[in-house]
Amino acid sequence: MNFVKKVLKTEPYKLTIEFKNGEIKVVDLENKIRAKSTTPNSKYRRLLDFDYFKTVKVQEEWDTIYWDNGLDFCPDVLYQLGLPLEKQSSVA
Repeated sequence: MNFVKKVLKTEPYKLTIEFKNGEIKVVDLENKIRAKSTTPNSKYRRLLDFDYFKTVKVQEEWDTIYWDNGLDFCPDVLYQLGLPLEKQSSVA
């Protein structure tokens, strides 16, 4: 498992995450959030609001991120979706 240590930066739909193995990755969650927020009652719709999205927290017992509405992401999914910080900078 690739556990989350901390969130270093939040941007709309993107998180810069430091993992416990020392790697730092930029994780773009926009596609996942949009795909899961198509129904009116979806909790994911809240994440489309950047003011709410940036309230992300690290749940130390689970070693991942979460929001107060009960949503979280598997740390391995975050790790797989993430681009290393260096590669992200060269893509921009």
